[in-house]
Amino acid sequence: GILAAAALYACWWGTNMVFHPYRMLPNAVFPEQFSLGYEKVSFPTEDGLPLLGWLIPAAKATAKPVFFCHGWGDNKGDLLRRFHFLAADFNLFLFDSRHHGESDGDLSTIGSLEARDFAAALAWLKANHPSWTRRLSLLGLSMGAAMAVRGMAVHGGFQCALLESPFRSFNRVVHQFGINAYSLPYFPLVWMMLVVLRWRLGHDPEPFSPVYYAADMPAVPLFFIAGE
Repeated sequence: GILAAAALYACWWGTNMVFHPYRMLPNAVFPEQFSLGYEKVSFPTEDGLPLLGWLIPAAKATAKPVFFCHGWGDNKGDLLRRFHFLAADFNLFLFDSRHHGESDGDLSTIGSLEARDFAAALAWLKANHPSWTRRLSLLGLSMGAAMAVRGMAVHGGFQCALLESPFRSFNRVVHQFGINAYSLPYFPLVWMMLVVLRWRLGHDPEPFSPVYYAADMPAVPLFFIAGE
């Protein structure tokens, strides 16, 4: 009984590590630091969460925009820190996914609920800045790259994409995190944690994984940057 209770507690704690990134970056980077003009935007997801973002027009008029998706524990400011130089030639659209940065939300799911964030951001951009979506490119990092694979397959409309460190599947990335951070065996601990995670969420995040959508991505130029 004690061992079962300890295992259940460990799995519950493990799911919290997934829901709440343990190295959540603070909101410390803003466009003013790079002398960039911008517009603050807000839009709701289908489940009613307000997400916040930035529209940053290029230094000179252009029809070339970039749609950004940040990684797990990151935020739009961290992406801007890495890629602010693109504003010389591209319009930039960055937003914080749920439970990250300045956006609302109580938890992250590394892709499944974030699919709603991607859809809401793209819908808002199409409705409010349709000219920005005619030659739209996509840049995704880690969780954002996973969101991008599914987003391109489901929504289309992107002319090219750069995807850095996309993972293959939700189950496998959680397993790998358990190995890297805590040397956890898949069975029984990670397996039990995934069961508890699905129960707490009320759905299975695995079917939202990139591996199930990669074959349906549009035939546009793709640049993948990834390790093993």
